[in-house]
Amino acid sequence: MQTITLGISLKASKTSISIPESDIKVEATDYLEVEVKPGDLNVDIQPGEAKALRLLVIKSSVYSDLEFTVNDGAGDKSAIVQLDGPQVFSGGAMALFDVPQPKRLTFKNNSPDKTAKVEIFVGRDATPDN
Repeated sequence: MQTITLGISLKASKTSISIPESDIKVEATDYLEVEVKPGDLNVDIQPGEAKALRLLVIKSSVYSDLEFTVNDGAGDKSAIVQLDGPQVFSGGAMALFDVPQPKRLTFKNNSPDKTAKVEIFVGRDATPDN
């Protein structure tokens, strides 16, 4: 078992919100670095059901012209998500994708000439039925 510590701090001109660090217990982690050239790119992120995902973080060197969907690799897919900034999904947020077995991210780079360097971090339960 591994422990991921997640904390978020947000500051606006007159407001700040801090979510204290909390631990997320996972059995497996994956860190991927991919280059998304203009066009589409499929990236496999995990083999199991949505309930196995505990954390998904997506960061890119380019945020304009980049979008993604979450899919099961066989046809079921989420709505298109604009990657307009870093994305963090934890806990029940995976249900937002409405895909029972989210196994793959499909990125679409709509830029005619920019390659996006995308970092993906996944924390998951490797034995969800135990």
